[in-house]
Amino acid sequence: MAALAAVLVAVGCAVPGFLPSAGSPQARSVILISGDGMGPAHIEAARRDRSGLELDRLTERGRMVSGPPADGDRTVTDSAAAATAWSTGTRTSNGSVGVDPDGDPLPTFGRAAEAAGRATGLVTTAAVTDASPAAFFASVPDRTLDARIARQYVDGGGPDVVLGGGRDVWTSGGLLDRARAAGYRYADDAAALDAAGDGKLLGLFADGELWRSGSPPTLATLTTAALERLSADPDGFFLFVEEERVDEASHANDGDAVLAAMRNLDAAVGVARAFAKDHPDTLLIVTGDHETGGLSVDGDAGLRWSTGDHTDVPTPVLAVGPGSDQLTGEWPNTRLHDVLSAVIPA
Repeated sequence: MAALAAVLVAVGCAVPGFLPSAGSPQARSVILISGDGMGPAHIEAARRDRSGLELDRLTERGRMVSGPPADGDRTVTDSAAAATAWSTGTRTSNGSVGVDPDGDPLPTFGRAAEAAGRATGLVTTAAVTDASPAAFFASVPDRTLDARIARQYVDGGGPDVVLGGGRDVWTSGGLLDRARAAGYRYADDAAALDAAGDGKLLGLFADGELWRSGSPPTLATLTTAALERLSADPDGFFLFVEEERVDEASHANDGDAVLAAMRNLDAAVGVARAFAKDHPDTLLIVTGDHETGGLSVDGDAGLRWSTGDHTDVPTPVLAVGPGSDQLTGEWPNTRLHDVLSAVIPA
């Protein structure tokens, strides 16, 4: 962490609680993977479902307290407020993306990484304009403003790779044409993804959420495609990856769907971990924005639910790579922004 500490001094900022350790290299790239709605019991359920989880191969462990949103309208955060805390370091109201509680835009981490010369990417099994990916590149007072979020992606000059669902937003109002005019190549199936060529890439593989479609590319496939493109940048990259179905299945208390989503998440973690192993200057972080369902696992691997809503159960944080030692212990979700900003300073 000595290199990280030097960077912090050089840019005139500090990260609360950073304890430098000698010999740690600075990360060139960051991969942040979110299991939307994933709490500790979701990982335990996945562990009992199948042995040898990729998640268990990540060496650093911590817990993140999502806390209430800034306005106190509810006791538990939603994805929009949680992802905004990650991206900006600021708590905001539930439903708000990349703005403060007054609705004023905040600097986002995706834009900061872009300004620092990194390639950037978003991958999700939800719509690509859903709250969690949007928080890294857009600023809107209401997470349902998908068309405005899409315009901010395109008009803002990034991200370089956008892969997921939500095609219906882009095919209305000329947004897809707007993206093409801005230099994005477009893919709507696996063959088009393979043949997309160089340059910015927009891949939309379902009208709505990706996991609701018949046979979409897997999250692992999309993560692989994103890494192949982003890693070509000699300055490094920032990639956000989300498995959103963990949350949807937990709201429905659907154990089989939760396990299927966790398998998809773990496969994507395997892709990212293999990349990080081959590129030791990569910080890989896996976490959840909040817990959903109040899930517990009994001694016979049975799943028990206490609610269909979000809870305030601290979410697990698993990491490997430069800076990962700063994610141990228990800390508020805004700290993730501090760690990310230290690794890729603006």
